[in-house]
Amino acid sequence: MTTLRVREVSALWTVLRQPFVLPKASFGHHECKWERLDLDVLGCLLCGTIHACGDGACKCTQEVEDGHVCTLSGVVIREKRFVQTEFIAHAHLTDCVTSQSVFEEENAAEEVRNVVEHMLCSETSKMLHLRNIMCCVGKWKHRLKHAPNLLVACAELMQGLAQPMRRFDLAGRKALVDSVTRSILHAICGLVYNFHMPLKDGELKTVAVGMLYLMRQGVVFEDVVILPAVGELARFLPSESMLSAFFDIRGRTITESENRVKFALRSATRARLLAAGFGMRR
Repeated sequence: MTTLRVREVSALWTVLRQPFVLPKASFGHHECKWERLDLDVLGCLLCGTIHACGDGACKCTQEVEDGHVCTLSGVVIREKRFVQTEFIAHAHLTDCVTSQSVFEEENAAEEVRNVVEHMLCSETSKMLHLRNIMCCVGKWKHRLKHAPNLLVACAELMQGLAQPMRRFDLAGRKALVDSVTRSILHAICGLVYNFHMPLKDGELKTVAVGMLYLMRQGVVFEDVVILPAVGELARFLPSESMLSAFFDIRGRTITESENRVKFALRSATRARLLAAGFGMRR
């Protein structure tokens, strides 16, 4: 992140978080409680000190196989350079044709619920919600500064602040967890058991995340609801671009899950879907 951007983000965060319990001069004399402002920027909730990762700027680092990592943010701050002779080619081939789906419904329910709860109610989701507010504040600050009609711009700003996204609605998020978990589990079970959707061991988490994001608009096939649309998820879920950095999930997971569902339904009929337990669209 550029120095200018670090200053903007840290200034907005300071305005939102101050006053602090300790002065900045106390940094180094207490154990900081860090909050992530961005991928490589953190702020101490106790004294307000800002930590921006950079080669030479990070004091707490750890050497790993291919570089050096900041232990506070987990960001790679320096990479190792290898010569060509240091690499040895390896290949591990598996029989993709004979691989079977590995799925146990009794174990899947808890894992799917944990995924949904983490994406909606975790501290990481709360931090990203705060980050989104900070970005919105920055955009409005710039817009007001260059607005030709300040009165109209202020009215638009107040209207925008009236939206529910201005606060982290933990109660509303928790209220969705059970129903969303049931819908995802029902779709996975129906597609795996009745339409032979492949689901290997270790893939349940990514498929559950993909289906969770697909539920922002829902999935309907032949007027039969595979995944219901839940409008609140569009406001509650973090941006797809944040999945890799903050949840260790590939950004293309949603597309892959959509393709997986489409492939499983390529020969489905309305009668077979209804027999599998899916309902008609109202």
